[in-house]
Amino acid sequence: MDSLPVEEQIATLTLQEDSHLQEDTVLLHEACCKGTIDDVLKLLEQGADVNEEDSDVMTPLLLAAKVGRVDVLNVLAAHGADSSALNDSEASLIHMAASSGRVAMVEAVAALGIDATARDKNNRTALHYAAWAGQVNMMETAMMDIAMSSSGGMFDGGDVVASMVARGNVEATEAMFGVHGDCEDKEYGYHVTYSSTGEESDVISKLVKLGVDVEAKEESGKTALHFAALAGRADIVKTLLSLGANVNAADEYARMPLHCAAKYGNAETVEVLLANGAEIEAMYGDLKTPLACACRRASPDVARVLVKHGANLEGMNAMVALIIILDRNRADTMTMLLENGFDANFKYETTSVLDTAVLAGKVDVVKTLLDHGAIPSEKCDQAIQNSLRDEVYDEATAQQLRLLLHPAP
Repeated sequence: MDSLPVEEQIATLTLQEDSHLQEDTVLLHEACCKGTIDDVLKLLEQGADVNEEDSDVMTPLLLAAKVGRVDVLNVLAAHGADSSALNDSEASLIHMAASSGRVAMVEAVAALGIDATARDKNNRTALHYAAWAGQVNMMETAMMDIAMSSSGGMFDGGDVVASMVARGNVEATEAMFGVHGDCEDKEYGYHVTYSSTGEESDVISKLVKLGVDVEAKEESGKTALHFAALAGRADIVKTLLSLGANVNAADEYARMPLHCAAKYGNAETVEVLLANGAEIEAMYGDLKTPLACACRRASPDVARVLVKHGANLEGMNAMVALIIILDRNRADTMTMLLENGFDANFKYETTSVLDTAVLAGKVDVVKTLLDHGAIPSEKCDQAIQNSLRDEVYDEATAQQLRLLLHPAP
């Protein structure tokens, strides 16, 4: 039936028994996304339940708000749709309106008397949703034409992952699976979302005018600025800062927006935060600085910005960053650091970075260090023996390392 035009589906539904009304309800949800007003009205006339929930506990009204269909929202409201409905995250109509990235939708929902300061079950305000709406970092524009489905601008997760892998987008793929973040980072909720409307900053301003606190924190202490930084939305970051957001707000893990931008945002967002007083050496967790966060990334671009602004390349700060570089085998980032003043013979206490790279079997990083003047010591040969003994790597890797450390004359 799904392949038939909506009008023909309605005609077919009139012949079905009431036990199939759920199928009629699915049509109403679909019509709210991509149908015309006439489609919606016809379905309502045929008995579709205006308050029926889908598998995500989304009513047609919530869905209309999420996809930015003001016309549909008004029709549903006029037909008795429950404006107090919540989805499975206990997000209200104002949260969905904020997600749409449409000022007109926020205004329409506000006109229904919805509390603009409402919180979902994770204590997130509409401002958190707006700061994340239309995020473009993990779902890059280059793959949107592949990943976008015809369902109201929503993405299909499988297509998104497939397109990221096909395009060799390592960083986006890592972010999608959460493999280059700390386990607690997953509470940010990496999810596919809508492409940017270009109105998100105006939505932010509108919500603040409606009384939403720009410094409101969700359950783990993150503000909307954390979310905007994470999403790589420099424009939204600027707007939030202009509205009084604290650039160094810390969540319960002591993470600040700069950590979020360095780890998952982009260079532009990092620049904006630094220009507005972000603490470049702030630490959280296991002594992670913004530079350490940036060193996890596939590209050295963000780390380069931090180094340009004076990120510390000495002592424990440097060691933590180096451990991450080695863990992720980020030879390009190592090259960037070496080209910006990092000492190829850096030692923390008695262990050199070359010793550590050899011990870990990071052939590319070892080559990079040697190319930039690192001097091998006896510890390197011992490190190879230790790693073979502990089965860190095999003889083939060991031989590659020996050839690099002791090239033939």
